[in-house]
Amino acid sequence: MSLRAPPEPLAFVVPGSLDTRTGGYGYDRRIVKALRDADRPVTVHELPGSYPWPNVADRDTACATLERIEERLVVIDGLAFGVLPDVIAASLSNRDRVIIALVHHPLADEYGLDAAEQDQLQTSERRALALADGVVTTSHATAQRLAAYEVATSRISTVTPGTDEAPVAAGSASGANHLLSVATLTPRKGHAVLIDALARLPSRDWHLHCVGSTTRDLATTAALQRQISERSLTTSVTLHGEVDDSTLEDHYSRADLFVLATHLEGYGMVFDEAIAHGLPIIASGAGAVATTVPADAGLVIAANDVQALQGALTRWFTEPELRSSLRAGARQQRRELSSWQATGQCFSTAIDRLAALGGANR
Repeated sequence: MSLRAPPEPLAFVVPGSLDTRTGGYGYDRRIVKALRDADRPVTVHELPGSYPWPNVADRDTACATLERIEERLVVIDGLAFGVLPDVIAASLSNRDRVIIALVHHPLADEYGLDAAEQDQLQTSERRALALADGVVTTSHATAQRLAAYEVATSRISTVTPGTDEAPVAAGSASGANHLLSVATLTPRKGHAVLIDALARLPSRDWHLHCVGSTTRDLATTAALQRQISERSLTTSVTLHGEVDDSTLEDHYSRADLFVLATHLEGYGMVFDEAIAHGLPIIASGAGAVATTVPADAGLVIAANDVQALQGALTRWFTEPELRSSLRAGARQQRRELSSWQATGQCFSTAIDRLAALGGANR
């Protein structure tokens, strides 16, 4: 009887703290846990610095970090990978090493960049991706975007996020509809568009609860607070900031509708979390949004379209049959969600396949 070889250990490199409460870091965190739970050795290396705009000191630190990593197989989160082509090249120059990029979405696709910033990030990420032995993306939409970066499809594996089992949301039961939006307050997440759309509704039979960091982008938070005040919505919108898991679960439990007016998502894990709670969704955005939100469980509109978002919200409030249909669709779709254990197995298989390609396809 042949013995199965143990999985190859790997190093996982992330910019900043792995505990950062965003979807991208959440994906990384759960992948690391799933791999370890499956007895695959993983060491995590956190890179200090201002990513995706590292300074010289940040790059030197990244170079030193990669230099001291002992594992042959290294996975680097795309927020750092895409802006470190010279560091990646140096890491590959003097050792037998396999480097896999984990790309949530191309850096140049981030909302709010000017043309020069987009060009700089696109050029840098194209150079970096040319050095990778393989690329893992978190959605098929992102995988398709990488054609513009000249990454061969044979060098890409897509591993979509998993979810945790969750109870079906009880809803607000009485009083104002509890609308829930879970996202860090940054321009890309489109809170300003959502506030504008809600302000245009004739009825205030709702309360919007925004859960997500209010400190990562202080300018965006200040602008939203002014907007809420100017629209006379201070009693109808609450910015809760970051909350712990128990408090977040309470918000999901009391929600009637999940709404996110994002401009772009590499996947959109919060949509799966909403579906796991049986919550219908109203969403906007490019990237993977249209494929992450099931058609029978949500309404998806174009990004940055206040009128369209107002229309979708109006339908939710005025069409009882639509509400019932979307709730039923969400509760059906929650049965189709994959676990993080299964996602971890897929990720492990993907990096082994990509590692086997070696440098032959560079």
